[in-house]
Amino acid sequence: LRTATLLKKDGRFMDGTEIPAGDPVAKALAAGQSYQGLTFRTGKYYFSNVKPLKDASGRVFAALSVRIDVDPELKQIRELFGKVVAGKTGYVLIIRPTGDDKIAEFVLHPKLQGQNVVESSPPALQQMIKGMIDTKSGVVHYEYPDAADGGRIKPKILVHRPSETWNWVIASGSFVEEFTEEAVRQRNLLLITALVIGGLFMAAVFFLIRNRLAPLAGAVEATEKLGAGDLQALAAPAAAGSANEVDKMADSLSRAVNAMREMIGQVDANSDRLL
Repeated sequence: LRTATLLKKDGRFMDGTEIPAGDPVAKALAAGQSYQGLTFRTGKYYFSNVKPLKDASGRVFAALSVRIDVDPELKQIRELFGKVVAGKTGYVLIIRPTGDDKIAEFVLHPKLQGQNVVESSPPALQQMIKGMIDTKSGVVHYEYPDAADGGRIKPKILVHRPSETWNWVIASGSFVEEFTEEAVRQRNLLLITALVIGGLFMAAVFFLIRNRLAPLAGAVEATEKLGAGDLQALAAPAAAGSANEVDKMADSLSRAVNAMREMIGQVDANSDRLL
């Protein structure tokens, strides 16, 4: 109990009021120890120095406490972390566990600052914050409506760490898509690039094959005429020094036709002499 204090509530000194068992000062005195650190009193943060008074047997029967207001420092912390943006729409969240049925208070939040979790949050969010307090550090995945996208439910990610000095849990996160958007954009760009390169490659292969096989049409036409008995049919002459196999085949066909014509000419000439 506070036997005498300068703390006031509703304009009256808080003499005779109880310090909650979960309060860091109460825990230190129960263990017979001094306490130096942050305390939260009547809605404000203080740096407290508490010295236990002990009897001859070493039992704590009272304590002396001196407090310094740290609200100016808290204001600077809120201004600093309030400017941090996670992803595109994310923010830094700071909660102070209250150790009672209110669960925690929002020390820093764009909309809920100064409110307790139970009164301002739905049950699902209350359970999530309870888990953050219990686990101290970790990563939380959950679903949350995106007001900027018509309230569509989307996955979010939140990373949290404790601040033992301030007795806070500090967290930050946002919608998962805000962190993966650049990776997705790069993936899509690579896919488009691959498709374009693949299309150009296929076009190049098509034109190359067509160019290589172009002489084949002339060779086929000449072969068909030759089969019909037209010994005047010749394939189009190939370019000098061409290494194209089709050109070589057409050239061989033309030589064969010429040789056949010469042989037939000789046969005709010999026949005339015999007659």
